[in-house]
Amino acid sequence: MATIHVEGVICYTPLGGGCGCTKMQPLSKNVTIPIAATAAPLVTLSQGASINGLDAIACQQASRTFVSETPLTLTVTTA
Repeated sequence: MATIHVEGVICYTPLGGGCGCTKMQPLSKNVTIPIAATAAPLVTLSQGASINGLDAIACQQASRTFVSETPLTLTVTTA
């Protein structure tokens, strides 16, 4: 098993909320990925470039904004 811990904040405007109704939802979660291998696996995790402030257009009926987004690559090899 490989376990990755993810943290962040999702900002969003609830459906029909309009301007000034932004809500924040913290995110803190462990993601477990099962690995099947005939030998002991070597697991490496690498991250790509972070993109900050992925904004939705302000004052929409519904929206989301990620404070930042970082792509991850999980590589599994066996000896």
